[in-house]
Amino acid sequence: MPRFQKLGISAVATGLAILALRASGAIDPATARVLGIVPLGLLVIGLVMKLRSAKSSKRHPAYNAYMRRMGVAAAAYISAILLAVGLLPDDAPPTLAPITVALVPGAAVLAMIWALGRLLVELDDEYLRLLEVRKFIVATGFLLAVASVWGMLELLTQVPRLPIFYVFPIWCLGLVAGTIYNRFTMDGDGGCA
Repeated sequence: MPRFQKLGISAVATGLAILALRASGAIDPATARVLGIVPLGLLVIGLVMKLRSAKSSKRHPAYNAYMRRMGVAAAAYISAILLAVGLLPDDAPPTLAPITVALVPGAAVLAMIWALGRLLVELDDEYLRLLEVRKFIVATGFLLAVASVWGMLELLTQVPRLPIFYVFPIWCLGLVAGTIYNRFTMDGDGGCA
């Protein structure tokens, strides 16, 4: 696995760990903001490595455009979360200003989903498109499995509630599982990417 992918996975895992610590009350908002710099830094370093790598120029142009779009959207997402956590108290009233600030990270998620959709549209190679669709299917199955199992645990035991905020990050972890699945079952990109 290339280093930029390892950094991306590390950024997602670190970000989820920080969010989980914050949600559980183990760390306060100020600490979460400071720690939030780590996954942001990992993401930026990984994206720079990806864009500079010689291999990226050999890949299908749709992947290069996707990486640029996703990089901007991911940076906006992380920045918006840090901003929202910094600006809003834990129990902010549902007035216009807090709702607006809270919706900004959601807009960044929409941009990431748009980037994923554009990748499928711009890939003119059917095999590469197949690999991406398989990743999306594995990610969706992974999310459904986690949500169903955790939902049963919440319903029948006293485990902590999983905020709906985690749905998209869990789906993104499923994309990693989909990538691994493609590597083992279809030899990755078959040299086409």
